[in-house]
Amino acid sequence: YLALNLTDAISQFVKVNPNNILTFPGSDVGLETLCRAYLNPSDCVVALCPTYENFFVYASQMGSDLKKLVLDEPFRVDYEFISEALESFNDVKMFYLANPNNPCGYSLETEFIERLLGQFPETLFVIDEAYLEFANIESAAPLSEKYSNIVVFRTFSKAFGLAGLRLGYMCAPSPIVSNVNKIRNGKNISMISQK
Repeated sequence: YLALNLTDAISQFVKVNPNNILTFPGSDVGLETLCRAYLNPSDCVVALCPTYENFFVYASQMGSDLKKLVLDEPFRVDYEFISEALESFNDVKMFYLANPNNPCGYSLETEFIERLLGQFPETLFVIDEAYLEFANIESAAPLSEKYSNIVVFRTFSKAFGLAGLRLGYMCAPSPIVSNVNKIRNGKNISMISQK
């Protein structure tokens, strides 16, 4: 049900407490489940674009108000640009950020993300680290033990070349893990994938 051996192995790999980890058959299923657990119609959701667009489907199917924050220079991210946009949108429920970015390839240091977490404590920051192993940055996953408003998604599809196994996971504060687990299919990770 909880894929405990797999979760323990992931815990050692990402250096995050097992209670802050939840597995899914691919990080896309995790993103969709998080949206089902936390989004309501008309909730403001912001995505830094260009980005991985599958997230748009999951946010939109919940009836949320998806706003695409498009970078003028897609290979450069400015903190003030994001900060001012989040303040102007008012009551942003969720902010989606692919880090490193797909398709532009820029990456943000954890200090950048941590600054956002502190400035906008009511916004849930969804950090998609599908391509983390290809960048020279640290994972934001350990921040899930320090902040209440971050969820980090990781996958075995890219750097590990295991897309066909459909295996991904999220690192999040334990209350978020508990809430998402209430609606997650408990039988969704096959034994072959777990092994």
